[in-house]
Amino acid sequence: MRLLITGACGFVGAELALALQEQLSGLQITGIDNLSRRGSWRHLKRLEQRGIRVPMATSASPRIWRVPNPRIG
Repeated sequence: MRLLITGACGFVGAELALALQEQLSGLQITGIDNLSRRGSWRHLKRLEQRGIRVPMATSASPRIWRVPNPRIG
């Protein structure tokens, strides 16, 4: 199963991502964040160390990220 978390580098988003990864095996988590808040970079590092992908994005970005297989399954 795949999950997308917006605001993943905020306190709530990061803690949610890490807790879900621990509790649900086989879950592929991707987060999106604009990294504008203080502490975001610290949370980003923790998420990346755990294998959670977090591309930087803003709502104004015309092209946020590219997924090899865009079907949600």
